[in-house]
Amino acid sequence: MLLEEAVGIRRESDFYLWTQGALQSFLPHETLVCMEPRTGGAGLTVTSRLALQEGGEALARKAATCLAGPVLARWDAGGRVPWAWSPASTDEALVDLLGPAARGPGLFHAFAPSLPTSGGLFLFLGLPHPAGVRECYFAVLLLPYLQAALAHIARPAAAARADAGLSVRQRQVLAGIRRGRSNAQIARELGLSPFTVKNHVRQLLRKLNASTRAEAVSQAGPAG
Repeated sequence: MLLEEAVGIRRESDFYLWTQGALQSFLPHETLVCMEPRTGGAGLTVTSRLALQEGGEALARKAATCLAGPVLARWDAGGRVPWAWSPASTDEALVDLLGPAARGPGLFHAFAPSLPTSGGLFLFLGLPHPAGVRECYFAVLLLPYLQAALAHIARPAAAARADAGLSVRQRQVLAGIRRGRSNAQIARELGLSPFTVKNHVRQLLRKLNASTRAEAVSQAGPAG
């Protein structure tokens, strides 16, 4: 059920309800800070049962790039395993930015297929007790689902921007790819030569920054 709910998340409100609902049965916490390293900066999402100090999340977003580097370096130096966090540690910047929401004990872990340019850094705050073996186990287990849920939230806007760069014909070819058609089948449906369709496929892959047909469909998002 937890995995099914993660796959179905499309809005920030859904993500909040999921993290403060179903996720709590596995890893109880008061506040979740999600940092997403990106080229030229970092994204940040905060969900909390507590009221953040005025302007706290806006300040945290501006400081996300600065915060992501040190915590990622500490995680990497520690063997890329979950580590316990507490306000008494050296993370004063996070405490200052989040105020009461930065209460310990906490737990940090990262999902890193290709960090530092992608993946996610996750800090669970306000655990009912210091993190132990159980909490570390669930952090490892649940992070791919958290990362997938965040990606689903961001995908519609990114897909709309990518799809806007395709020509009418390229969108028609992409529609055929979505239906599982081969180049020859798409060519017959559109009255084109297979060579022309192949060229359209090559161009739309480049525009969508995809290396495969499946990746192109994923990058473009659902059919409009």
